[in-house]
Amino acid sequence: MIPIFAEPGHRVLALDLLGCGKSDKLPAVADYSYTLHRKLLIEFVERLDLRNVTLVCQDWGGLLGLTLPMELPGRFERVLAMNTTLMPYLLRYNLMFRIWRMWAWLSPGIRPGYVVKLNEWRLTAQERAAYDAPYPDRRYTAGARAFPAHVPLQRVDDGADILQRAVTWWREDWDGDALLAIGTKDFALGRHTMLPLQRVIRNCPDPLLLRGVSHYVQERGEDVARRALAHFGLDRPVRADGRH
Repeated sequence: MIPIFAEPGHRVLALDLLGCGKSDKLPAVADYSYTLHRKLLIEFVERLDLRNVTLVCQDWGGLLGLTLPMELPGRFERVLAMNTTLMPYLLRYNLMFRIWRMWAWLSPGIRPGYVVKLNEWRLTAQERAAYDAPYPDRRYTAGARAFPAHVPLQRVDDGADILQRAVTWWREDWDGDALLAIGTKDFALGRHTMLPLQRVIRNCPDPLLLRGVSHYVQERGEDVARRALAHFGLDRPVRADGRH
């Protein structure tokens, strides 16, 4: 998706969350928390003084990222959300999600490439190896394993109050543009969570339904990126003064 967004001349920033990709890896699952991840994201936006932001988020990118606009007013103009939620309690009785949550917690040798491959069977061996590359052994996987356990399913969980505030903010105070894309084969964060999210986001149009696409929408993201640019009116070349 990155080269598509950058093609008209937009600045594209893609960060690896703590414990993921090329970011630092803390050694224990207990080292990570919802609050820590969110704090680092807020600092990222503030230090770079990002403005006129189009937020592109998926999965935890939504659970964390969709809480940022209310915290950083005047910086976010648009949002493209894919297979995510602001209401994780909808997963409370999802059997497949609970199995995944337990498996991740009990599997120190978890391989991210294998996890992606379970959802994206078209993934090549080279692509799977790229997903695995930042995690040469189990000492590096604590951050990836921590995420499922940190989904705030109960009101007392870390982050639950922030998500509830964000729901109210998106419903009442959001005045930007929005677009949702739903991989309809996702067992947890597909229609079940995305259609309620559409109803929460003020003035959100009907979502893009991606039939045959599972959880990792960005693996089929070229068409989504082009349609999002057109929807937001950002598909024309950017001039030197930053205008279209």
